[in-house]
Amino acid sequence: MSLINQMLRDLEERKGTERREGVPPALAPARPRPPASRALAALVAGTLLGGVGGAWWWMHPPSAEEGLTPPQSPVAAPEHDAPAAALTAAPMPHPRGTPVAAQRPEVAAVAAPVAAPPPPPAAAPVRPPRVAPAEPAKALTAVQRRPEAAAEAPEPPEAPPLIQKRVRPPTPEQQASRAYQRGHQALRSRHYESAIAALREALEHAPGHDAAREALVAACLAVGRQVEAVAALKEGLAHRPGSGRTALLLSRLLAEQGDLAGAILALEQTLAAAPQAGDYLAFLAGLYQRAGRYAESVGAYQRAVTLHPEQAVWWMGMGISLEGHGAPKEAIEAYRQALQGALAPNLQEYVASRLKRLGG
Repeated sequence: MSLINQMLRDLEERKGTERREGVPPALAPARPRPPASRALAALVAGTLLGGVGGAWWWMHPPSAEEGLTPPQSPVAAPEHDAPAAALTAAPMPHPRGTPVAAQRPEVAAVAAPVAAPPPPPAAAPVRPPRVAPAEPAKALTAVQRRPEAAAEAPEPPEAPPLIQKRVRPPTPEQQASRAYQRGHQALRSRHYESAIAALREALEHAPGHDAAREALVAACLAVGRQVEAVAALKEGLAHRPGSGRTALLLSRLLAEQGDLAGAILALEQTLAAAPQAGDYLAFLAGLYQRAGRYAESVGAYQRAVTLHPEQAVWWMGMGISLEGHGAPKEAIEAYRQALQGALAPNLQEYVASRLKRLGG
């Protein structure tokens, strides 16, 4: 402490001299200090710091639970922190002249360098996965031998031809068949006007459609259009002259209208097309009979009963024609053949009366 007092006195004396001379302290030339003064000041400062630190340590000793050695970090400090650790762990320089024995053992333990944490265990080296060596491509060797083969690219397969679906229009026969189905259904439902329209449409597509023509005649007759029915049948014979069925329908219709000549003509024109049609011949024989042409009637009946001898009505008709032609014996024989067949009661009475009259 005497050294500190001496330093303070020297400073006071110097300040008083500067005041007495009237020179401001900032402008007064600085006097060189002897080297001994600096060394003495450093020694005093170091002594003071050491004393203060020792007194604080003595008054606040560390507890027994707290270790003097700082805990080691499990992670190694990076390389750039090494200087800072060295500065922290380096012992504080003692001022010259201060005995080392004056320091406490606890301070020395704190100032001891901190042991570096053990390095972490080295990680096991990772082995790269084994990759099987690629087999040399045989195709490359072939390409190398024949470079022109590599340049030739395979031609793409030809695209299959496009299938264009074309809807073909129905044929006239198909259209006629469809119209006939509509007309026939309408005729069965007694929708005669609709039937006539549909059946006429069918005949426009196929004039030789006999079933459609017959249905049209029936529809016309159902509504009393006999003239249209006759016209339809004549038109049918014009398209198909050999149609015996159409001729028979036309002959019946003309006969009902009183046109016996037209009825006979219609059948005679188509007789060659129906030589074996018994009903056709029998109807023609009846027309000859009504017209008074008994010889022709007998000939037609004979051809008819030859085809179908079981037809009692035809035998009766031939007996009437024979009786009108002036052949009573042949007429009696024909009447007897009629009674052997199936006749209606009224017709049986008629035949019996004719036999009685002829003496048979």
